[in-house]
Amino acid sequence: MKSVLLFCLLLLVISCREKKTKPATQATADQPSTNRSTVSEKSADVPTHEFQGLVFTLDSLGYQSDTSRVKRLKNYQELLDSKIQIFGKFPFYKIAKEKSEVLRWNTIIKNKADSIDTEIFRTAESAWLYFYQKRETATWVEDGVIEQWRFKDEATAQFALKKLNSRYPFPYFNTNPYYLVRGQFLYLFHTRAMAFSYKQEDIFEIFRQISLATNVHQP
Repeated sequence: MKSVLLFCLLLLVISCREKKTKPATQATADQPSTNRSTVSEKSADVPTHEFQGLVFTLDSLGYQSDTSRVKRLKNYQELLDSKIQIFGKFPFYKIAKEKSEVLRWNTIIKNKADSIDTEIFRTAESAWLYFYQKRETATWVEDGVIEQWRFKDEATAQFALKKLNSRYPFPYFNTNPYYLVRGQFLYLFHTRAMAFSYKQEDIFEIFRQISLATNVHQP
């Protein structure tokens, strides 16, 4: 695993030159690089290079997307009927914010004390999601979703992270979510079952290393 990760990171760094580690209970996010470009980030509403790089790496490690399985099993309600766009060869979901698990949570809870102040998420500029599953045939299939929330600036993204941390483990109470802020983007990692979270931690760490290795943050 480590050798594959180092190889993928090396490829990412070369490509860029040519053209948390804790779960949601952490108090602060990793500090983003100070030399990231903000002009290009605002020029296009797409999954970032880091996000697409992670998906490429996951594919090389045996994780793939399966849009038909999403519709068949209905484990991730936020993906159903959401718009799918292809980047590279991978299908990303652009969802309406109201369909997200974060905003849907307050409509299904019974205890108001567990509610989340969701207004900050309503101000987000967009939300892109990617569904992954382990490429294997078995009774239990590892899968999960990675979310990219885009806010107007880093301060807003950090504030949204603070809101999520304040209500951990909700709204992803059946799993062990991971959150990370990079510039104006907040990334969320979650699965449908706690049993898959030990793999999810590895995926989160790969992304953290990719984002640290990228000097210029562009979508």
